[in-house]
Amino acid sequence: AVNSLWMDLEYYKDRKDWAQMLSTTQSIIRLQPHFEKVWDYNGHNLAYNTSAEWDAVPDRWYWVKEGGKFLQKGVDRNQNSTELLYRVGTIYQKKIGIADEQKYYRQYFRKDPDPKFEGPDPEINPNGEDSYLVARQWYLRANDKELIRPQHILDESLFRSHPARCLFDYAQALQKEFTGSGSRVGI
Repeated sequence: AVNSLWMDLEYYKDRKDWAQMLSTTQSIIRLQPHFEKVWDYNGHNLAYNTSAEWDAVPDRWYWVKEGGKFLQKGVDRNQNSTELLYRVGTIYQKKIGIADEQKYYRQYFRKDPDPKFEGPDPEINPNGEDSYLVARQWYLRANDKELIRPQHILDESLFRSHPARCLFDYAQALQKEFTGSGSRVGI
């Protein structure tokens, strides 16, 4: 049954039937709530692949957020997962902070374009922080969890370096915003 649902998911994704894709994803989750790849694959799919199918940046942003929220739900259901914590951080660091639409996504992370929010979407950014700082917190949680349950994504030194990398990326983004360019100043 699950294999059939996975094939249906790909079919709906290819046909751009987003409602059916989400419905099928929910069915897979009900059957495999503790299979981490379900959460990893579908969170990535929403944030990267589905978002890329939209023309308007606010529409793309909606799907990026949905990918992050989806992974956060996966973390809630899989409290022992080191890798899902890391994957949430990856969306907030890389998809929001490094994407072609980074200028907009970073703004939207702090002030969501959805009129129902007066600031950030509280599900992904309850304290109104920068995406790099939120990503850093997810990576720190992953590093803490990795002491108990080893991960199998990266070499340990690379895996554990991500919180520091977020600070570098954050500083570089601030510098770029301050100077109005992507060039390094004073180097």
